[in-house]
Amino acid sequence: MKTFFYHKRFLVAILSFLAVIAIASPNLNAEAQSGSDFSVQLSPEFPGPYQNVTAKLVSYSIQLDRAAVSWTLNGKSALSGVGKKEFSFTTGGIGVSSRLTVRVTDIEGTVSKTITTVPGSVDLLWQASNAYVPPFYRGKALPAPESAIKIVAMPNLQSGGSALRATSLVYKWSRNYKAAEDASGYGKNVFSFKNSYLDPEESVEVEVAGMSGIGNAKGRISMAMMPPLVLFYENNPLQGILYEKSLGSSFGMPNNEIRVNAEPYFFSTSDKQANLNYSWQLNGNSVSGAPDDPSSLILREGGGNGTAQVALSVGAPKKILQTAGNSFIINFGR
Repeated sequence: MKTFFYHKRFLVAILSFLAVIAIASPNLNAEAQSGSDFSVQLSPEFPGPYQNVTAKLVSYSIQLDRAAVSWTLNGKSALSGVGKKEFSFTTGGIGVSSRLTVRVTDIEGTVSKTITTVPGSVDLLWQASNAYVPPFYRGKALPAPESAIKIVAMPNLQSGGSALRATSLVYKWSRNYKAAEDASGYGKNVFSFKNSYLDPEESVEVEVAGMSGIGNAKGRISMAMMPPLVLFYENNPLQGILYEKSLGSSFGMPNNEIRVNAEPYFFSTSDKQANLNYSWQLNGNSVSGAPDDPSSLILREGGGNGTAQVALSVGAPKKILQTAGNSFIINFGR
């Protein structure tokens, strides 16, 4: 008898517990339904400051064209009606949040979703590491095939009115549309890599987010690899190398002797003399460069009138696509 009473109490307890679960289940299902029955897609995905944004509903379980949809922006009703699947708005300044709530009602009930966007921006600065340019060059060293390249992300994100430090953000890098997982992570705002000669162009993208997940920005940059080039300059015995103007394709001998300096642009080297090979030719015959500098050639007038063709080929021994050539014609006795 006691055993029967014990089992009866145990059965009642189980039924009571199941009743509690049955009563609580609708709320749990409703919460899951509100997050899974539809999604809100933003275009652009990471809005910038004062940018037009389009929010679009996507669902595979709700007939959105027959559902009543209402949009609320920052607590104010903005749009409502049957089948209103899209809504456009303009973001505020950097760090100013926009809170967007959408409610969808059909015969099954009402589901809702709220998203918050905090606009930000990120600038990408690139550098061709160790790319050679001559002194007083006013431009930027360009990346050549097989160059080492460094990209620095400079984000502009705010939280609570204060700028977030670049080293306190999370970075997700991708290169040529492939995730660069080793370069991604907390505080990793610098991405360094080496170009492959199979890639004539590099496309790099970064997604930046705060630790809380609020405040995002995306930046992208594309760089075409530039073939190295060689220009010639006169090395004047009194004034030094005349970098302000390169020698043309044809010129006359200014004196009885001229020293021509070759300047290789964008090769991956910090020392143009030690790390590059120079092959000079005079009228098709190989000649040696100056004893103290293989990138220079000394020409002397031998008497009489005439012309000579000088050609140069420059190459990096360990980088098959870093080669360049140039030539000029020099006139004697004119």
